[in-house]
Amino acid sequence: MRVLVVWEDAQWDSLHRIAKVALNRRRPAGTAAFPTLLGHTSRGNGKFEGYVASTWTNVRANGLPTSGGAIDHLVCVVDADKIAELLGLGAPPVSSDELPT
Repeated sequence: MRVLVVWEDAQWDSLHRIAKVALNRRRPAGTAAFPTLLGHTSRGNGKFEGYVASTWTNVRANGLPTSGGAIDHLVCVVDADKIAELLGLGAPPVSSDELPT
């Protein structure tokens, strides 16, 4: 099984490595078939929802050049500002220490 994680942020490499390590640590001993975690980024694309929709359509059946086959599942990881926009919540709240003085 191949799982594609599409990261909204351009700074995704470290988080993707952590996700892969965490997944591999959960692999039961002696298990040959376990999900392969693949990563891709929209590099902060402002139209993340449309980007993911077109990317998924293009890669679901054939996969990425490095995936070795079709993609079984898609997981999207977005920043707090993007999730608020996608859910129609507006900008995320700002803490008092982030306000200009």
